[in-house]
Amino acid sequence: MLRKVLFWGGWVLLLVYAVVYAVQAVALQDIPPVSYLKWGILAATAILIYAARNREQVVEHHLPH
Repeated sequence: MLRKVLFWGGWVLLLVYAVVYAVQAVALQDIPPVSYLKWGILAATAILIYAARNREQVVEHHLPH
């Protein structure tokens, strides 16, 4: 259950970051600079999504031989 919440929470955060960045770009009429902290948060979100994915489906999936 926790893994599923972390996984979908990571996707929601990733979507929110994209929307905030787009709103900033429209409001400023220019692409805003991205600090190293924001890149770190984006990387941490991607790692969260990767770590919290459901691995059982991949492991239990059998390809026909």
